[in-house]
Amino acid sequence: MNNQVLSHFDDYCCTFRLIKSALNGISADISDLSVNWKYILEISENMSVTALVKAGIDLLADNQNKPENDVYSLFKNELRRLAVLDSNQLYELELMQNEFEKSETDMLIMKGCFFKKIYPSSVMRYMGDIDTYVKFSDFDRADKILEKLGYQAEKLGGHDKIFKKPPFICLEQHFTLYDGKNPEIKNYYDSILKRCNLKNGFSHIYEMTPEDTYIYLSVHAVHHFNYAGIAPRIFIDYYVFMENFKNSLNWDYVYKKLEDFGYCEFDKKAVEIAYCWFGKDGRGLDKSSDLQLFIASCSTYGTMRHNVGIRASKMTKSGRKPSKLKFFLKQLFPEFDKIQAQNPVLRKFPLLLPFVWIVYVIKKAFSSTTRHYYGNINKTSSDFYFRMSKELGLNNQKD
Repeated sequence: MNNQVLSHFDDYCCTFRLIKSALNGISADISDLSVNWKYILEISENMSVTALVKAGIDLLADNQNKPENDVYSLFKNELRRLAVLDSNQLYELELMQNEFEKSETDMLIMKGCFFKKIYPSSVMRYMGDIDTYVKFSDFDRADKILEKLGYQAEKLGGHDKIFKKPPFICLEQHFTLYDGKNPEIKNYYDSILKRCNLKNGFSHIYEMTPEDTYIYLSVHAVHHFNYAGIAPRIFIDYYVFMENFKNSLNWDYVYKKLEDFGYCEFDKKAVEIAYCWFGKDGRGLDKSSDLQLFIASCSTYGTMRHNVGIRASKMTKSGRKPSKLKFFLKQLFPEFDKIQAQNPVLRKFPLLLPFVWIVYVIKKAFSSTTRHYYGNINKTSSDFYFRMSKELGLNNQKD
């Protein structure tokens, strides 16, 4: 399962050391590694950590192996692109805040918008899209605001609405922060705005408390694992957050909530890995740890191979052989909640279900990208993902 990382282990190890260097402002020692800088650039882009790796390269001592000039130029060009994206995202966020405030429409700023503020530099924290939360009852008003700002609605999904603003701004406007089955988490996020703070100078723009930001970091990380694996950059968020807030948070409150959700063991493991990789005294990427190698292979948002493997493992009892037929039928005939989430029209017109289902079945049977990875549904794969879930403390989760 981890062949890709093992076959390029020195390159992955170097990438992680350079990220650690950038986060802590220290020079990395990579003298013991045999590295391919072109592949390190590829890893960096796949993980969306290029700005951090570039900053680590710039901190390398003169006696360390450095990228060839042509590869370093590629790092610089990518950093310029990321800097443009970063500045435009922050500018657009400011415009949105002001317009929502003027229209007296509540909006919660979340996820990467918060983390950008606590990284050494905002460009170091990649943000694929701007994430906000608006009550579903306010979506019509929000549409008008965003249309005025030049945004075009793309898709309404099970938990958010996607907007695009050419050439490269993407907005995910959430109307729920959790669409899983865990009742404790669902109830907790049904009233999220009541626990948020108003942003300084605003009457309708909210931010999560640091406690809720950390709790949501774990909720979102578990969501990523269940979908396609947890990206390494999530563990960077854990490290940066802990370094900024570990001495000021109400940890009794945080751990009580994580315990209610069933995530305490996961949280402990996540912090342990974050400090192993990025802490000043951390050992770095551990070649003997299947869990660490698995996480290192998850790119930016996980992979479709992991998606199929994890889902098949969840359908299979430990020690049993997974069924490709069962997986395929589950693809075609999921629970109604999932169909409704992907087709919000059913919220208003439930009688359309038979027609929606026919379209869904045809689409899944002939165009689903998961069909290319059915070869990953086997006992070896299922046992591996079950073991990864267990090591993360997620084998008994209610999601």
